[in-house]
Amino acid sequence: MKSSLIRFKLGLLDRVKRELPKLHPVAQKAADVDITFIETQMAGYYERLDLWYQRVWKLQGLWLDPDGRVLRHNEKEAVLTNREFELLQFLPDHPHRYYTSSQIIGYAWSDSALFP
Repeated sequence: MKSSLIRFKLGLLDRVKRELPKLHPVAQKAADVDITFIETQMAGYYERLDLWYQRVWKLQGLWLDPDGRVLRHNEKEAVLTNREFELLQFLPDHPHRYYTSSQIIGYAWSDSALFP
């Protein structure tokens, strides 16, 4: 349901932004207020989704220990490389978003100490 609402709002924003230049200047100002309102709503939706996804991960037993780069799940554990750990830490924190490989490199692996 939440993802449907987000898809609807994204479509609405896209349509309003496409039509904005065609509107009378007074209507453009009113639409700008609406756009700001919808974008604020979207930020709130994403925050709530992030919290729910993080809660689901915790309930499922996935645990990442940043001190030792250890992943624990269902009474099993694995020690990860720096890069693996950063990627695995990044993905659950952004579960409902699509990222290109270049975006992931920039967001998840922005540590300059890592080899490209």
